[in-house]
Amino acid sequence: MLTVIGDLIIDKYTYGSVERISPEAPVPVFKKHHHEYRLGGAANVAANVRALGEEVLLIAAVGDDEAGAIATRLLNEKGIKHVLVKVKQPTIVKERLVATPYNQQLLRIDEEQEIEANLMPYVKELSDYVLIADYNKGTVSEELIKHLNHKKLIVDTKPPKFHLYKHCFIIKPNLKELSQYFKQNIDNQDHEVGRAAQRLAQQLHTTVVVTRGERGATLAQHNSIKHFPAKRRKVFDVVGAGDTFLATLGVYLAQGHSLEYSITVANVAAGKVTEKPGTAVITQQELQQELRKTL
Repeated sequence: MLTVIGDLIIDKYTYGSVERISPEAPVPVFKKHHHEYRLGGAANVAANVRALGEEVLLIAAVGDDEAGAIATRLLNEKGIKHVLVKVKQPTIVKERLVATPYNQQLLRIDEEQEIEANLMPYVKELSDYVLIADYNKGTVSEELIKHLNHKKLIVDTKPPKFHLYKHCFIIKPNLKELSQYFKQNIDNQDHEVGRAAQRLAQQLHTTVVVTRGERGATLAQHNSIKHFPAKRRKVFDVVGAGDTFLATLGVYLAQGHSLEYSITVANVAAGKVTEKPGTAVITQQELQQELRKTL
């Protein structure tokens, strides 16, 4: 079993049509048809782990509100074991207005406050591999990180918190986050990404895996760099691709595969999920089919 800890987000998709411009202002008139909810953030990582056939425990925080109840229902429907700590702040919700029939996203509305949660009492018996989906919303505290440092942490976090994960097992920034950390625009070329990733690996004394979109991924350790190219795809939506990469990487490492092979498989899984609309997962059957075509 794998453990996922981090910021739970509910992704709400509101679908409708746009047929005219408002007479009140030069904006489209969105006629709502229906909406649906999906698990996002750390919950999407857990959903991806479960879709790949592994047992998973999610430890996160929700508000005492409708969105929190929706999160519980969706987790139960997907068979995801969970500990949801109730907090005073509302559950984080990101709503997207999507115009049909072309699934064009018009607007995103974020409802969020910084979470104040104490997860310490709930992290006593965890799996060896722990996936951290830290979106810097407050769920994962510095104290909690220190408490978990004896585990094999595979971390997806935002640049302001990179330094807190020094000596962790693996940290997985994307190219934008790597650029933000070094306060410079890092071009998506192998030599530039490799140099910056290795610099981060040396600073944090950890293994760094940079996800690079259509250019694949780069693995950097203290004295080595390796690039993993991606298959060219017709990208539909990149939302949640990083979650899929993190989940797949953790699943395959926990199964005993090498780091290089696990990154290769995670690369394929993340690429495949971008062909799906919205926050999505990839099943083990879909992944195996894709691996047979790709590798």
